[in-house]
Amino acid sequence: MVVAVVATVCGWFGSSPDAQSALWGGIVAIVPGGYMALCMGRNAEKAPKQFLKAFYAGELGKWLLTVLLFYGLFTSHAVTLLPLLVGYGAALMVYWLALLPRRL
Repeated sequence: MVVAVVATVCGWFGSSPDAQSALWGGIVAIVPGGYMALCMGRNAEKAPKQFLKAFYAGELGKWLLTVLLFYGLFTSHAVTLLPLLVGYGAALMVYWLALLPRRL
């Protein structure tokens, strides 16, 4: 939802390619995060050693997916750098904000 808002704002204040770049930036953050979540979810009930191996494999896969997605974007699409990074950063910021302690 945050990525959609950022892409909409980039479209209002910029252009359609800016909105698309922000959307792509969010996708580059969301897809590797989803991969990591799948790796952790599949191995949550396993022994600590196996879970740790899955964590490292998931983290490596997340880094590789991020690099490959950015590479693919820069080589195949005409992206605008600033909206792309804003969309990417906004999607990553959601992960950090979710970790903040909640006080009721």
